[in-house]
Amino acid sequence: MKDVHGKIWQMINTPHVDVVCESIANGKGTIAISIFSRQGKTIFNEKRNVKVKKCSCTIEFRLPEPLVEPARVEVILKINRKKITQEKVINIHRISGKVTNFKGNPMQAYVWAIPEREVQNVSKKGFDGAVVQADKQGRYELWLPEETIKGIFIDDESYHKTTYECWVWNVNLKRNIKINPRIDKVELYNLNVWQAYLGENVFHIHFIPCSISTYPKESLKLTKNDIRVYVNGKAQRIRSFTEHHPWKMGIGPSYLLDVEATDFDNQNSIIQVMVETKSKTGEKAIKEKGEAYYIGFYR
Repeated sequence: MKDVHGKIWQMINTPHVDVVCESIANGKGTIAISIFSRQGKTIFNEKRNVKVKKCSCTIEFRLPEPLVEPARVEVILKINRKKITQEKVINIHRISGKVTNFKGNPMQAYVWAIPEREVQNVSKKGFDGAVVQADKQGRYELWLPEETIKGIFIDDESYHKTTYECWVWNVNLKRNIKINPRIDKVELYNLNVWQAYLGENVFHIHFIPCSISTYPKESLKLTKNDIRVYVNGKAQRIRSFTEHHPWKMGIGPSYLLDVEATDFDNQNSIIQVMVETKSKTGEKAIKEKGEAYYIGFYR
C-alpha cells in the first residue's frame, strides 16, 4: 500500500492476539495465554518471557492461523514471584460489505479500525488496531471484538489527493452487520448521535464536514438541503438544522441536526448521514459527496 506521502508499505495480514497489561509491578517474569473454543477445547497456548517497564506492557502472540470460534481466554502473568490470573469471555463479530464510490464502482480501499484505548496514541505512534484491504470487487470483512472501537476509517491511496474518507463511528457490536461505505470528496468527521431526553421520538446529530476542494483554505458550508439522514436505510425527516462556530485554529463550522425518527430503535439502529453539495474551484462548480455511519445504538 502507498500512504499519503508516497511511501510504499508491504501489507501482510498476520493473525495475532495482543495482551495489554496495565498498573502492574515492574520487573521480569513470564506471561502465558490459553484460548479455548466454545466446546472447551484448547485452540491456542503459548508462554513468553516479559519485562515490565513503567508499570505496563503489551505482548503480541502471533497465531499459526486465524482463530475459529474462540470463546474464552486465560492469561497468567508471573512478575517478581507474584501470579496474576485473568479470564475473559471472547465475543468476536464481523463487519462486512462492499466499498464503492458514489457511482457504484468498487474500490480496493483499506478498512482501518481504531480502538478507543488507542485514540490517544494515534497522533504519536499510529495505532494498535486492525486493518484489511477490500478485494477487486470492493468486498471486505473486518472481525472485531466486543470492545469500543472509536472509528473505522475507509479509503485508499487517493486519500487527501482526490478523495476523503468514509467513517464508521462509535462501533460497539453485539452481532454481525453489513455496511456498504461510499467514498467521494467529502468527509464527515467526529459524527456523534444521541437520543432526545425522556425517549422522545427524536435524536440529535453533530458532525464536522470537510471537503477536498475547500480544505485548508476555507471551511465547507452546508445547508439543510445538502444533508440526508437514514436509519437502517430508511430516510428520516430533519426537523431542525443549526450551524456552529465553536472551533479555534480555523476548524469548522460544525452542524447540529434534530431528526424525527419514525423507525428509530435505540438497540437496533444504524445511522447514516449523507452529504451532497457543490463547491467552486475557480469558475468551475464541482459536485461533492460524502457519508458517515454511526452504530453506537446497534446491540
